[in-house]
Amino acid sequence: MAMHYQNDVNLILIGLQFLERCTSALNLPFAARRLFDEEGRELHTLKGLKRDQLVYATCGELWTDPRLSKAEQQRRYLLTGLANDLTQIRQFCALRDTEGIAIDHRHMCSVSFSARCPIK
Repeated sequence: MAMHYQNDVNLILIGLQFLERCTSALNLPFAARRLFDEEGRELHTLKGLKRDQLVYATCGELWTDPRLSKAEQQRRYLLTGLANDLTQIRQFCALRDTEGIAIDHRHMCSVSFSARCPIK
C-alpha cells in the first residue's frame, strides 16, 4: 500500500514539474494549471501520454480549440456563458416562488418578470 501511495506522489510531482516547465517554455503570464490533449480532453495525469504527443497548457482557462478562428472561439465562449446563466436562472426559479416569472427556453434569451404587487 505504501508503494502505491509513493508512486502516486511521484506522478503528482512529475506533473507539477511538467506544468512549471510549460509555464517557462511558453512564457505564460501565470502558472500553467491545466493540460489538454488535441481533442480538448483535460489531462489530470501524465500517465498514458506518448512521446512527442501534443498537449495544450492553460493558466486555468477552459479548452478552446486552436483550430477555430478567434471570432468562433469568442462566439462559443459567449454561448457557453449564456447557457450557464440560463442554468442558474432555472436553479433560482426552482428555489423561489416562480409565479409571475416566465422563461422562454425556445429563444434562450427571453426572460420576463411581471409585476407581482402594485407600487404604492
